[in-house]
Amino acid sequence: NASQGINRTSQVCVAQEMKTVWDIFLELDHITLKVANGAKDSISDLIVLNERAFASMNTAVGFYASGTSSCEALKVSFAEWKSTIRELGNMRALSQKASYLFLLGTYGISSYRDELATTVAQTDLSLKRLTFGAGDREVLPPPRQA
Repeated sequence: NASQGINRTSQVCVAQEMKTVWDIFLELDHITLKVANGAKDSISDLIVLNERAFASMNTAVGFYASGTSSCEALKVSFAEWKSTIRELGNMRALSQKASYLFLLGTYGISSYRDELATTVAQTDLSLKRLTFGAGDREVLPPPRQA
């Protein structure tokens, strides 16, 4: 958003480090809630994780500020690979279903019109997940460099 004064970036290094920041934040959020609920034994974990989060965010901001385009290779978990491949399979199935429903419509079978509209919307959503990633589903965006 231009009003925030931060330009978008497609630098792989920045995006990769921000994913690391997000992953650490999720852990930090979990441990913070444990400590807030009285788990005093988790305070040391909170301190260590807070230091990692700060260092990772500092690295990401450094990459952004300097325009760095050289960094470590992308680290992808098994779950992320699995979810991304599953989403690709979902996209394939949805596109075949949309084609099938469209052909039925061309033969005058209009009872599938609503189902076609729903399938096209689901296909569009799947395409967005594959294009930009979907953290809630562990679908990775494709790596790209500007």
